[in-house]
Amino acid sequence: MNHHFFKTIMVGAFAAAMILGGAGCKKSPSVVNVSDISLSEESLELKIGETKQLEVSVLPENASDRTVVWGSDNDKIVTVSQEGLVTATGSGLAIVTAATSDGSLSKICKVRVLTKVTALSFQEINYNRVWGGAEHPDIIEFTPTPETAVAEDFLWEIDDPEPIEFWLDKSAYVKALSLGICNIKVTPKDGDASIAQTIRVIAYKYKFGVFALSEPSTITGDGIEDGASIDMSKLMSVEGVPVIFVEEVAHTGVTLVENYEITVEDTGVIKVDKIEKIKRSENVFFIKLPLGTKSGTAKLTIKMTQMGWGGVVLNTYTREFTLLVPESTTTE
Repeated sequence: MNHHFFKTIMVGAFAAAMILGGAGCKKSPSVVNVSDISLSEESLELKIGETKQLEVSVLPENASDRTVVWGSDNDKIVTVSQEGLVTATGSGLAIVTAATSDGSLSKICKVRVLTKVTALSFQEINYNRVWGGAEHPDIIEFTPTPETAVAEDFLWEIDDPEPIEFWLDKSAYVKALSLGICNIKVTPKDGDASIAQTIRVIAYKYKFGVFALSEPSTITGDGIEDGASIDMSKLMSVEGVPVIFVEEVAHTGVTLVENYEITVEDTGVIKVDKIEKIKRSENVFFIKLPLGTKSGTAKLTIKMTQMGWGGVVLNTYTREFTLLVPESTTTE
């Protein structure tokens, strides 16, 4: 047997096996998953019939499947093509979603389609019932035509935003931050600009003044300071009884006497069971403080409870004073 020939055949067979084996072990390309997806807009405002092209970014750029599937949660308000073209079809709010083909990643765009407004009226033009306080903001009441229009369908332009905090959530909300007056111009975003209206918002801090008068006089100023002493011998009297006056500055300008609680320390200098509150005018009332049989001092506390709609307590305000009764002023 020719050993040289046999060796040649064996080497050739080995080489062929290596080639074939190498071909069989060739690795398939690895899959690159999408790591992030983003949209050119997070929110849109459109008028009925308008369109907007949304752009989508898919990362990484070498992802194996960069397909994006588009959808709208309400085709009666917004439709979207598979190229990301948004079309407004009816008024309201809809959500457009762009997602990867396997649904593992997605991003949304909130699309508000404006209502075309033909008329606008406000319950109040001079809006001065701003209570303040985060728990009890005021709602600015307005009536649009059509009634389906919401606050976001209007442009609210504030000439001086410092006195108030203002926000929209289907309705318009406002609360007082500091003393001041501002004007808000309200214009439909889709509609005749001539129906725009301006409302006036008066922001204030509630207060009441306490006045110790020696004779009948017009009440002016802020009254005596909290914590002051009041000499009962120098007070003006009504029906022979010393009185102090309380003037209220409220949103209505009308004092609700029942919202005031008067407490006098029982030291014998004041007949605490004979104290009376008597309304004097629209925003002023007086407190009758009959003298007791002793001289000395007693603490006077005036507490006002500010009430809202439905009996909600909005705030309480308290003032304290010291009543001084000289010996010569006491009664039998």
